Amino acid sequence: MRSLQFRHDINALRAVAVLAVVLFHYKVGIFRGGFVGVDIFFVISGYLMTAIITRRLEKGAFSVFGFYGDRARRIVPPLVGLILALLVFGYFFIDPYNYEKLASSGVSALLFYSNIQFWQGTGYFLPSAYTKWLLHTWSLSVEWQFYIIYPIIMLALYRVVTARRWMVLMLWGLTLASFAASVCFSKSFPTSTFYLLPFRGWELLAGGIVALQFNDEGTRDKRLSYALLAVGLAMILYAIFSFNEATPWPYYWAAIPVLGTCLVIAARQTEIRLFKNPACNLLGEWSYSIYLWHWPIAVAAYYSGYIHTTPLKVICELVILAGLIGFGGYLVTMLQNLWKSWAAGWPAPARALTAVGVFLLALGANITVSADDGLVNRMAGGSRSINAFTQATTDFVFPGNCDGPGGDGTVRPCRVGQGNGDGGVLFIGDSQTMQIYAHFTAAMAQKYKTSFTFLAAHGCAPVPGIGQTFASELPCGDFMTKAFNFAEAGNYSRIVLVSRWSYIQNVSNLDSTLASLSGRLIALTKRGVKVVILSSTPVPELDLPQELLRRKFFGYSTGDIEYEDRATFEKELLRIKPRLKWLAETTGADLVDPFDYLCDEHHCPLLDANQESLYSDQSHYRGRSVKGPLFKFLDGVAGLEETAQRHASETP
Repeated sequence: MRSLQFRHDINALRAVAVLAVVLFHYKVGIFRGGFVGVDIFFVISGYLMTAIITRRLEKGAFSVFGFYGDRARRIVPPLVGLILALLVFGYFFIDPYNYEKLASSGVSALLFYSNIQFWQGTGYFLPSAYTKWLLHTWSLSVEWQFYIIYPIIMLALYRVVTARRWMVLMLWGLTLASFAASVCFSKSFPTSTFYLLPFRGWELLAGGIVALQFNDEGTRDKRLSYALLAVGLAMILYAIFSFNEATPWPYYWAAIPVLGTCLVIAARQTEIRLFKNPACNLLGEWSYSIYLWHWPIAVAAYYSGYIHTTPLKVICELVILAGLIGFGGYLVTMLQNLWKSWAAGWPAPARALTAVGVFLLALGANITVSADDGLVNRMAGGSRSINAFTQATTDFVFPGNCDGPGGDGTVRPCRVGQGNGDGGVLFIGDSQTMQIYAHFTAAMAQKYKTSFTFLAAHGCAPVPGIGQTFASELPCGDFMTKAFNFAEAGNYSRIVLVSRWSYIQNVSNLDSTLASLSGRLIALTKRGVKVVILSSTPVPELDLPQELLRRKFFGYSTGDIEYEDRATFEKELLRIKPRLKWLAETTGADLVDPFDYLCDEHHCPLLDANQESLYSDQSHYRGRSVKGPLFKFLDGVAGLEETAQRHASETP
């Protein structure tokens, strides 16, 4: 059987995939679904690996360790180069905390378990993702884990069933099992299904099925071939331009770009002029390097304070990326020539040991930086600044076992105070509900002889049936429907709805779901329940603890971030506030605006009198702030004065 030949169509798919991913990460609006480029890469990888393995098996020339060596020579050197370059850059330009995080993720990337590390951390689509310099290496780890397992499976299958049709059936079984798991768990365990191989394996296996079911000539019917190509490209483009961060992923939606990629590969129209275009060829051939370098550029821009997407920012990022790739290509060529001339006479083991030595050097450097807390002594007063940063970022008080639904999908209320909640206050909402938990301590519940119950899920506004929001990885509508069922079954004297309401401004079914919510609130009001709608608290554009640490590292002033213009904060709520007012007026609820208490007429403070952050991150006040006099207005929101008066009148 012939060896693999260069496929212009597959190279073009690489170009489309990397372009989509880059423009998605650089926040070019129409590429909201550009993250599907990774799914395209997975299919291509599965196809090529299957083709390589089966060809070698049929020739009797397959070696598992030889396969591993080939993959390592392709993937590892550019990755090592990236990580070493970032370590050198970070020594001069990244504060110790983030430098330690970079080194820690460098270790996991080099050992190909970074997908597991990031799975245990944060969601891929959340703003905090832009603080993780090597987040994009999760996909490389998934691929490498696949490369470790897959050739062993293929070798075992080949020895048991030599006929291709039986191998295809086996792969179909594995593919359907992985796909079913992905669909079943994408909503209940979204982070797991996004990052982990068992839920992503079907995408790589789909490429393998194409490799086994379509021969080297592809389909002989040209009309069918062109039809496959057209439909496949249409599916890919639809995914890129129609999906967004709120689309559950991978879920069954991922079948669209995956199937589209399979169809394009199966069509085998490799000689089309568009696919042989020089620009397309260049993008495809350099796609791996582009993928490796584009993300750290985006993180560097965010870290430097350039958080708003503007045409100039995108152009600068693309120019820097092109410059790095061009310079990198020149440098790699030069080093390869030097290596060939210098090590030409070396025996193969010596060359291999040298390569392993460079890898171990990179690994050791990352371990050293991570173990030494990001070389904290590089920063004057580094330990003190890191401690202040850590205190701020960990000062968010809410029980983790009450965040969102339980494993069985039920709500998990957290209660502070006495009894079963009868006559107490129920708070429903997103992480801004969790934010105010610190104010309602056990001491306060004891003082007022009442209880405070919290039902909250990150990114989920308290609106039953609401569509998915980009800020949440949960099925918010289902959760909030259950939360309101819980509220209606209880005997609460007051229910407070809390949210960063701007998250739902662009949800397509907003007006109809708010109308449905108003009916439920009216029913509660008629039962004598006091309903309060708490509008959003000010959300700064910067991650304040991170920004303070960065400025201390560089010795910059903090005077310009002591306050933020109130008007800047309120722009975020321009579209949703009229709807909240309508909701309050039609249901008899009270609408409370925290801006009236946390800000003066023109400014909202970001730092306290000691120049320390009032916030724990870019979205939430820290517990110390919420417990202090700044949030005294929450006593009125919870009706504590009325509660005290009621208990006083009941006392004989």
